[in-house]
Amino acid sequence: MFKMKEWIRWSGCLKRLLAISFAVLVPLVVAIGAYYGTIVTPLLLIGAITACIVSVALGKIEGNLIYFYIFGMSLGLLYQTTMLGMDVVGSDIHKELYYAKLNTMQPWDYSSRNTDNSSFTIWFITPLLSRLFMLDMLWVFKAVLPIFLSVVSIVLFSVFKRQFGEMRAFFATIFFMIIPVFSMEIASIAKSMVAELFFALMVWVIVSNWKWQYKALGICVTLIMQVICHYTVGVLGLGFLLGMFLVRFIFSPFKWSLFANRKVPLVVIFICLIIGTSAFLCYHGLTAGGSMVTHIKGIAVRYITQSIDTVQEITTTQQAIVESNIPPVSSSPLVSFTSLKTLLVNVATGLDFADVPIEGKLFRIIQILTELMVIIGAIKLAFFDKFNVTAEFVGFIVASGLLLLACIFLVSLADTINMTRFYHFALFFISPLFVIGCETIGNIRLRWSKSI
Repeated sequence: MFKMKEWIRWSGCLKRLLAISFAVLVPLVVAIGAYYGTIVTPLLLIGAITACIVSVALGKIEGNLIYFYIFGMSLGLLYQTTMLGMDVVGSDIHKELYYAKLNTMQPWDYSSRNTDNSSFTIWFITPLLSRLFMLDMLWVFKAVLPIFLSVVSIVLFSVFKRQFGEMRAFFATIFFMIIPVFSMEIASIAKSMVAELFFALMVWVIVSNWKWQYKALGICVTLIMQVICHYTVGVLGLGFLLGMFLVRFIFSPFKWSLFANRKVPLVVIFICLIIGTSAFLCYHGLTAGGSMVTHIKGIAVRYITQSIDTVQEITTTQQAIVESNIPPVSSSPLVSFTSLKTLLVNVATGLDFADVPIEGKLFRIIQILTELMVIIGAIKLAFFDKFNVTAEFVGFIVASGLLLLACIFLVSLADTINMTRFYHFALFFISPLFVIGCETIGNIRLRWSKSI
């Protein structure tokens, strides 16, 4: 008996040591390999992720140890992008690096008409990290900021685990991480790497078991941090919170079990929305000459006064004038808004399957299957299985679905930031639906095989 207890204790210590080693060594190896441009490093990362997924599926890794493995995989994926070469990777991040260095040498000029410089991440957090760790600003951007973004995966796993169980939460987090937007696009925007952590923490606070007083404080703090760290994430945070509030408000009179598990009173959400919106208008109205507030107002006015369908078609005369002044690059006519909308709808739904080459067909197959799994997962969540999902998270799921539909059918909405980034934020909430959909199809196939 004594030997058995000793073996269990040493086995637990060995598992913890292995998990910590994975969380440290995988990102370190990837960082060194990416910096020196080795080809084998991505293959090693794929192998490590595959081994981790198989181990969790077989029950070899479980409990709190999963957090370490998620951190290692997440940071490894991010370092594969950020640690490439001797400079930062991306477009906006070069300007962010310039202003971060500038703010270490002189006081912050909040009146500078540059929205990158207005970010709390750029004028306060990165200079503080540079001084605190005595690191060159370049390495703060390449090595330290990705850690903030990697913690997003850990927070999401905790959110998913609380509502859908450990196994579903793990695979939902993996699905969130392996979409290239996370490791390639967001990793090239310093403001987003920090702001998204506060977005994820806001969701965690909402679904937690805290008292409503503490939740009100937590939601307000995380929402304000989103607003001042990155205006785009701040707007999306306010938008998702508003969408969730409206869904809760609309379905509050109905006795639907899906909305029975309510964690936050509606009045608290409403107050947080007022405080967050006020913080956005005050902060971005003061910084960068108020250019961001002006830009947001312009977008709002455009959508209120004019829909896509009311935009006039390009006439034959207008097309002739344009073509007479610009050298032709192809024989294709100019694309109108209506035809562009039809094109994007076909791409988003996979209806252009017959018109694309073989590589496009392969992508469409994956795309259609992914969409189908999410839809099946949503149906099962709504009408069949009883998960421990909160009414607020259901509201976020509905808001995500409406956002994706708006991006498909309203062409200019997807262009405001980027369709891929809209999809990335929707994955914060619909990733578990993909896993539930796959699980449902697997169970149906298993029952069918047993009946034969």
